[in-house]
Amino acid sequence: MDKKIIVACLLWCNFSYSKTIIVPLNQLLFHVDYPALKAHAGITWYTRLQSVWSWYFTTASIIHCAMDVLDEIEIAIEIQQPVFWGRKVPKIICQWLTSSRPTKEIHADIVAMIEKSDRISQWLKNIFLKVVDLLVDLDRGLTFIKPHEPGIELVRNLREEYRHTLLLFCNCNAEVFARVQENHPEIFALFDGIHVSGYTKKIRPDSSALQYLLDEFALEGSECVYVSTIDHGMEAAKSFGMQTLLLPWGDCTHAVPQLQAMGAL
Repeated sequence: MDKKIIVACLLWCNFSYSKTIIVPLNQLLFHVDYPALKAHAGITWYTRLQSVWSWYFTTASIIHCAMDVLDEIEIAIEIQQPVFWGRKVPKIICQWLTSSRPTKEIHADIVAMIEKSDRISQWLKNIFLKVVDLLVDLDRGLTFIKPHEPGIELVRNLREEYRHTLLLFCNCNAEVFARVQENHPEIFALFDGIHVSGYTKKIRPDSSALQYLLDEFALEGSECVYVSTIDHGMEAAKSFGMQTLLLPWGDCTHAVPQLQAMGAL
């Protein structure tokens, strides 16, 4: 058998022996410096939360609140809206992820909606606006994205020691991806193929994005192992006959033994 490994990921992403491995960008190859981002946005009170779960659910509440506001932006055209965190991703975020409109236009629409919204407090508006402004200030925004060394080492090990073919599968605006790739060419050189939503106009975890990937590289699902740091997209991968491996929060500690147990190494 000749299986491939697909690394599935978000960005603010072939094992030759037996599998093609599909892997992600966010949390596995890169992570967001959340303490610095929270300080930038003015969310200093998070430091008083002792529980990781308290932090997680509070963050989730803020994200859902932001998505409620973004859902109010009217976009007439049909656009693929994958489900994330139990709800459809707002159309305007999908436009940004697929680079189907200039970022400056998207930024202007989001700012206008936040400023006029009566659903959120002024405190939340200030937080959202500081984060949204990073869309058009990439020099500042990219300072919050850091390489995740354990994940990079895992990918390097899979390529150099096990001689596997690796495919990167991520959601990312084309301009942002180009800048990250320019800043870290050595990381992306580890991959034999790259699927980015900003170029392909297909967003994971929607099954159409996986179908596009398989067609693009002439693969069968049974040839692939789908690796992700979040469970979104796992069912879609399984529906194509792929084996799947979840690495929560980018924890690569047991990745190699797990892949060995799956027959991918």
